Amino acid sequence: PPQMSANWIANRVEKMAQSAESEVRETARLIQETQARHPERISRELWHHDLERGITRLNAVDESGSVGRELARFEDRMIANHIETACHNLTLVCAAP
Repeated sequence: PPQMSANWIANRVEKMAQSAESEVRETARLIQETQARHPERISRELWHHDLERGITRLNAVDESGSVGRELARFEDRMIANHIETACHNLTLVCAAP
């Protein structure tokens, strides 16, 4: 099934439930319990980080796994500032814009 679709998520959670690691099994149990009792608390989101520009976009993902409308946009220059500093200090090879 398409990534992030309801079937894809159910398959992944089922695999987690069969894990040899108890923490992974417990996480699967919590996800399954929340899906059964409080489905309104579950959301599908796609976060896209444009590191060069320092912009993060958050989009909704529907039951079929299709990306929908933009929910939010954030500006975060931390990575971009680090890249600029590394270029300035000649510790990062970079091309001129």
